[in-house]
Amino acid sequence: MDPHRLGCALAAASAILLALKGVLIKDALNAGADPTALLWVRMAASLPCLAVVAWWCGRGAPPLPWRARLAAAACGLVGFHLAGFLDVHGIQHISVALERVILYLFPTMVVALNWALGRARPAPALWTAVAITWLGVAVSCIGQPLTRGSVPLGILLVAGAAAAYAAYFVGIEPLIRRHGALRTAALAMGAACLGVVVHGALAVPAGVWLRQPAAVWRDGLLLAGLCTVLPALLGGGALGRIGGGPSAVIASIGPGVTVLAAWAWLGERPTPWIALGLALSVVGAIVAGSAGARRPAAPAWPSAQGDAEQRASGLGSATGVGPATDGGALLDRPQTACGTPA
Repeated sequence: MDPHRLGCALAAASAILLALKGVLIKDALNAGADPTALLWVRMAASLPCLAVVAWWCGRGAPPLPWRARLAAAACGLVGFHLAGFLDVHGIQHISVALERVILYLFPTMVVALNWALGRARPAPALWTAVAITWLGVAVSCIGQPLTRGSVPLGILLVAGAAAAYAAYFVGIEPLIRRHGALRTAALAMGAACLGVVVHGALAVPAGVWLRQPAAVWRDGLLLAGLCTVLPALLGGGALGRIGGGPSAVIASIGPGVTVLAAWAWLGERPTPWIALGLALSVVGAIVAGSAGARRPAAPAWPSAQGDAEQRASGLGSATGVGPATDGGALLDRPQTACGTPA
């Protein structure tokens, strides 16, 4: 298959699988699953696969300094453990469609954080993307019971998940520059998995585990394989073949898939306001993904160590940071093709 078409197919497959995350979580919660137990199953099942990826990508490469390992682990705990915890608890109180709209705030949050830290000066189009995305969230909240019930709590928790994932993107950038993408991301996600395993062991009593429905295991394993490990690998392959901008545009099919899947599987019929807000959020994410940002001078991408790691792993530009990609697209232009908030 032509590399460009293969890259488009990989990006589409990654976006579709990621779009099912909220539906599977909601399905398990509706069946009576404990949120923390569900997150535990997902991350515990993902851990062996991520360990294999980290080992494979590190073959023959210089070992990561302990400082880099600790930094990657800290990023993972924020971007996957904390974000996943907030998301799985927030989606209890709101619809899957509204959760997806709010999560689409994270690309504009990345832009704002990079600007606040002086790493990048956003182009005018990026400020337009910020305005469109936040307008989409505001429109989606029309008709929601914001003055009663637990909907406001759900919105705040999911927004916190988006902010935590944005912080992960900003924090992981310099590590990816120096040490390569897949090994660094696998280390970060592996640390998050370990954090969730310990958290679940301490926070979920044995009696709660005995009362869990079969859905917590079924949906948790599906979340691990179909919505965590596989989309990350597919997204990395897409970035290496078609670059960040096209990947972001293709990833815009994800929210539509989420709404349709939630309607068909869970019976959550979207309101017209949520549909409009979702469309605005997708447009904002596409603008953010396509516009980029002017960056200050930075070391060559990738560093010598990251380049050696890629050659040793045999993955080449599939990591998404090799010379064959549109240099640094993953970080200059926040993506949804290779991941959404956990």
